[in-house]
Amino acid sequence: NDSVYRIKSITYSGAASPEGNIPFNERLAMLRARSLFSYISNYTVLPDSVQSLKSLGRDWSGLIRLVQQDSNFPQREYLLRELDVIVKNANSSTEDPFVQIQRISSKEAYGYMYNNIFPLLRATHIDVSFEKISKSDYDSLNANKRVLEDVVFVDVEKPVAVIELAPVDTVPIDTVPIDTIPEVIPVDT
Repeated sequence: NDSVYRIKSITYSGAASPEGNIPFNERLAMLRARSLFSYISNYTVLPDSVQSLKSLGRDWSGLIRLVQQDSNFPQREYLLRELDVIVKNANSSTEDPFVQIQRISSKEAYGYMYNNIFPLLRATHIDVSFEKISKSDYDSLNANKRVLEDVVFVDVEKPVAVIELAPVDTVPIDTVPIDTIPEVIPVDT
């Protein structure tokens, strides 16, 4: 391998489903992001300068994406048209978008969404931005002591660990919510 990768940024994002009030969902989403960050921090040493937390709050784009992808969703085309209008007008409307969704959805569509779509929105995400650096440039920087301590370089040929995240069906409401259970799998070196 002729290259290493410099991690430019890692963003831990938390999201929530639409039910519940907006401030609660913002806090819940941030707690999810913080929980994932804390867990990953137990297994890695990454500088604060490359890491950030983000609350997605109510994940409207995720809701639309999941409804689009689910061919079994009752009245899917109708609801997608309505969701598009509701989400576009969310900031200017006096009515809570979640209440609008409840109002326009049939019992069957809302029940399906509540049981099959909303749980998938209660999630965490990790976004990693990196750039490829040639091995010779890296070696040159390293030889000249110009590699900064707050920069992380990764040689993809020699990973330290692979962290697999599996979804969890339920999370007790009185705990710090996190919708993933990480399992660290050491890589033989």
